[in-house]
Amino acid sequence: MKTVSESIQKEAVFQYSYEYYLDESGELNIPHITTNLINLNNPRKISFKIEKELTGCAKEIEEIEVVFNNANYSISLDFTPDSENILSTISTLFDDYKYSVERYNTSDIKNITCFENAATHRTICYKPKCVFERDQTLMPKTDFIVDRKQFKKSDPIPL
Repeated sequence: MKTVSESIQKEAVFQYSYEYYLDESGELNIPHITTNLINLNNPRKISFKIEKELTGCAKEIEEIEVVFNNANYSISLDFTPDSENILSTISTLFDDYKYSVERYNTSDIKNITCFENAATHRTICYKPKCVFERDQTLMPKTDFIVDRKQFKKSDPIPL
């Protein structure tokens, strides 16, 4: 299988906040800490090429191309000192995106390379090389649209 990724966007946003106050004795208390990591890393396009050998030269090839729109995930950690847990919330968002699938065979044609030696008048031939010409379309290129999806999961993490 061959894979190609194009235009990988690398970006993340890290936010950290805390609420604090001074108690009656003037001591600093931090009652609530929130940390957010928004991961915006995602490829714009991924291509897969899956090859299945049928004979020495003929192959069945499936090409898949995924074109992403916005996709990201974020994690939020919420902590209060009077709690025994950190609340973890993971959000994942995939905007609508498109992928296409195409399947075809390559031919079993082999080309033998030969040349004649002018001095000896002998013909020398090399082993056959596969041509890998497209032979038969098994599934024409078909586009599919995947609807926007959003997931959210919250779990307490014991300290």
